[in-house]
Amino acid sequence: TQLQLLDLSHNKLTRLPKEIAALKELKKLDLRGNRISLTEQKKIAKWLPETELLFDSKVVKKSKK
Repeated sequence: TQLQLLDLSHNKLTRLPKEIAALKELKKLDLRGNRISLTEQKKIAKWLPETELLFDSKVVKKSKK
């Protein structure tokens, strides 16, 4: 079984390693309560275009291809 949900909320993160992009089966990534800048959020969204990303009170939807 592949990882589908990853909860990294409230960990004082400022960024994620690009290796996170290897999680191709990830459906939802919870990053609420961290210190991730908008620039970093956009990078993560590009790395994981099929994943629902949750950032503080905002959900970044999956891109539509």
